[in-house]
Amino acid sequence: MKSKICFFDDYFIASRQGTLKRYFHPQKIGELNDEAFKYQAYSSFFYDKKVNKYRAYYDVPSPDHNDTEIRILRLAEADTPEDFVKGNFTARTVNGFKNCSHGSSVTYNPDEDIYVMVGDSNCVNFHTEYNSYLSCMISRDGVNFYDEREIYHGYSDALNSICYNPYSKEYIVTMRAVWGDRRIWIMRSKDLKNWQGPEMAMYPIGNDNSGMQYYSLGISHCNGIFYGILWNYMTDLNKPDFTDMAGYMDNDLLYSIDGVHYNRTPLAPVCDRPLPPEFGSKQMWLQNVAESNDGRTILFGSGSRIMHGGNDKDVKKATISVLYAIRRDGFCAIEGVTPTSEIYTKNLAIYGNEISLNFNAMSGKITYALVGERGEEIEGFTFDDCTPFENEESVDKKLEWKNADWSKVKNRRVRIALRFSGCLIYSISLDCGLWTMWAQEGINLPYPKKDAYK
Repeated sequence: MKSKICFFDDYFIASRQGTLKRYFHPQKIGELNDEAFKYQAYSSFFYDKKVNKYRAYYDVPSPDHNDTEIRILRLAEADTPEDFVKGNFTARTVNGFKNCSHGSSVTYNPDEDIYVMVGDSNCVNFHTEYNSYLSCMISRDGVNFYDEREIYHGYSDALNSICYNPYSKEYIVTMRAVWGDRRIWIMRSKDLKNWQGPEMAMYPIGNDNSGMQYYSLGISHCNGIFYGILWNYMTDLNKPDFTDMAGYMDNDLLYSIDGVHYNRTPLAPVCDRPLPPEFGSKQMWLQNVAESNDGRTILFGSGSRIMHGGNDKDVKKATISVLYAIRRDGFCAIEGVTPTSEIYTKNLAIYGNEISLNFNAMSGKITYALVGERGEEIEGFTFDDCTPFENEESVDKKLEWKNADWSKVKNRRVRIALRFSGCLIYSISLDCGLWTMWAQEGINLPYPKKDAYK
């Protein structure tokens, strides 16, 4: 199964010469405006190949209760992300939790062909009986959910984000362990019945007067890499009201290769909040990072015209869903800034017969090779044998050699070598594992690959 090498850090790089890193921010597309509801919060977004539509899920207040904590889930579908902005979408209510919900999200598991929703169930009784609980449901069509199962007997009053890990074949949920907790907790399960956790994943450390806490962590898998969007909740340590409720949220971009352990990127915040009166001007909480079918990465979440804990009675449509976009894997790139810029990866075990590159060589040239662990040439995979990329760009183009015999790179330590000038390289995609003491199963899984070359 393909993994992806991105360049937020240099872990998979053995050496790079004449290069620098560049970071890029996504740009706002606009808002998804569901006219039937004034308030839209917490969300999930992905392109669903089964129905050939983009699907956007979002919480809205339940029309049967006068309490914004008590919500139902809506689903909007469109042909393109821009269609949501233009109003060219259909929206309907998702059939799921019987007694309303809060903080729901949805993921798709291609291995079992099911959709899974997680959220706080029975929240209609939260304010009186404290008997809400975190639970999940499954669906075959992404609209009608059934077979509710309790995950955790507690009320996670923020986003409950669910993601399927195709490498470890497990579901990952980020949550709060209790109402008002400002730490990030994780639960995991392979069968949706037996759950591990909660385990504390992130802990906010106060180091200035901002009163920064964590509100939620939205997680997504994007064709080989996991992204997290951390909601930084900014309160004021100088205020004596002791509520810790009034403030605003901004978003940092995180990344992971296993879906559980996340590292920060320099993109903090991942995108600037727009100016008033645009949605997101006062606070923003993005949740999903999703691959589009047109070479972009889409970020989806909510943008608000009011501060958290503010009064929205006089603000028309205080909070609705917002969309941002960036080139696929386009948050970070390595740029060749000398005539002899080059990258060599660490030793890899190559399992597939295909390597592809996400690059921009519109003003330069890229040549590439596969070499041995000491940099020695491999017949058929040299720089001279490759088909260079020149005055072009692609988000996913195969590396090609004139006389490639992939059996020559199997069962040996191999490095990918790239030489480029005036070019940006965003990511490398391939089916491989690190080869340290042994050939590991994958970039995302550390244990040995069994019968790798039989």
